[in-house]
Amino acid sequence: MRTLARRPEAEDLERRYPGVLVWFGQATGSWWCVPPVTWRTPPIFEARSPEQLDLMIRSALGWR
Repeated sequence: MRTLARRPEAEDLERRYPGVLVWFGQATGSWWCVPPVTWRTPPIFEARSPEQLDLMIRSALGWR
């Protein structure tokens, strides 16, 4: 079984937002995250870059 290497950008986002699972989809070329269910946000986010994903997470939290 092959395991995918973790990308540093995903690890950084996970450190900044505890409870969020982040990964890069090699097949889609997109960045994805699953926030905790307690956030009451969409169950999954898709973005074209880690920076865009960061903005989406911040927006979901009501941060600027």
